[in-house]
Amino acid sequence: MSDDNTANKNYYKRLAQEHAELDDPRVRALVAPRLTYEQMLEAETPVTIINEPVDFAVEEPQRESATARAMRRWFKDEGRPVS
Repeated sequence: MSDDNTANKNYYKRLAQEHAELDDPRVRALVAPRLTYEQMLEAETPVTIINEPVDFAVEEPQRESATARAMRRWFKDEGRPVS
């Protein structure tokens, strides 16, 4: 019983320390830009919920690799580089 009580005291003591650290103006100055950036991201990209079932068995169409695309563009006219 005593161990549980000590653990609870230590837990709440550590929580109080962390809250005190967050009240430090230096910490608030470091956290503020991040919070502002996260709020901007949330405002720009609304969350959409998809209620339709997703069929993961359907394969996506093959995409052309960057190398294949570059080779196709380079050798577009029968082996002559395209300028």
